[in-house]
Parts: sequence; structure tokens; C-alpha cells
Amino acid sequence: MCGWVNQEIVQNVDMILFTCEALQFSILHRIVAYTPAINSMPYPYITSLQVFQIRHSSQLRSFHIVHQVSLQEIIDLIYIIRDILIKDNLIAKIKKILAWNNKETHLLNDSEYEIFIRRFQFLFRYHFDSQAVGLEYYKDDNYIKQVALMNLYMLYLLTHQNGYDYFFSYLQDYKLYYK
Repeated sequence: MCGWVNQEIVQNVDMILFTCEALQFSILHRIVAYTPAINSMPYPYITSLQVFQIRHSSQLRSFHIVHQVSLQEIIDLIYIIRDILIKDNLIAKIKKILAWNNKETHLLNDSEYEIFIRRFQFLFRYHFDSQAVGLEYYKDDNYIKQVALMNLYMLYLLTHQNGYDYFFSYLQDYKLYYK
């Protein structure tokens, strides 16, 4: 057994899954229906129950389920996400959204950018408890947008060489809010 992960990692993985879902709604189905390129290998594999348990073990959720999440489950999930991002060519979409955010004309509507931000804000507010997050952060659209774009950038880094190093340091060290 690989050991158990701390609550910050679980929260950050849940946030990454929100980001993936805002990017493409079908990605959760692709994660649980994932088959590796070499079918004879059983690794990696994650069930829908495991994804549910990981997502609902976050203390930021309204309905918090007490479940110990193993490091192996997180590693498998991250590997699968990375593979899906590359295979489905979602990197191009991520680059476009990140590039659009850097433009000074970002006040104009770009459909992919705006759709991603609105989806993320909706998912954030729908699934997270306002008291657990903190009301000042929960109501602040700019703050939620920053969180969305930072997570999107982390997904972008994940697909690069040495991306796992950056990604796992983010999972371990990032705190959504400071009390």
C-alpha cells in the first residue's frame, strides 16, 4: 500500500476534476471508462466509485464523506487525466483559453473562454459549501476565475516533460484560501 494523502491534496484533486469538467463535460466518463494503450496491462485503472470517493472526501463539499484516499488512487487518476488530455488533444483548447486570458481585449466575449469560466464558476458554487470555502471567496467571481485559470495552467504543465513534478508540488502545497 502506498499510504494515504492529506486533505489539501484531496481538495486540490477535486478542484482539478472541476477544471477538467468545465473544460469538457464528458471527461469524467472518459476517466472511468479509460483503458490503457496496452490492453494487457491492468495499470492504471480507476473505478467510478473511487472517483466519487476522492471527489466527495473534500472538506469543501456540502456533503462530506469520510474516506481515506490512497496515494496510488491519486497517481492513477492523474496518469489517466494526463493521458486523456493528450489523446483528446485538449491541450489546444487549454492553450487557447490561457492565451485568451492574457489578451488585453479579454473583455470581449470569446465563446470557449467564457463557457469555461462560467462552467467552472457554476461547478465551484454548486458543489462547494460557502462556509467551508469562506463567503468572501465564494462570492468573488474574480477569485474563482483565478482559481480556474491556475488549475487550467497546472493541467497544461502536467502534459509536459517534468510536468508531474510541478503538478504534485501544486497538489501538496496549494491552499484554496487562508484563514
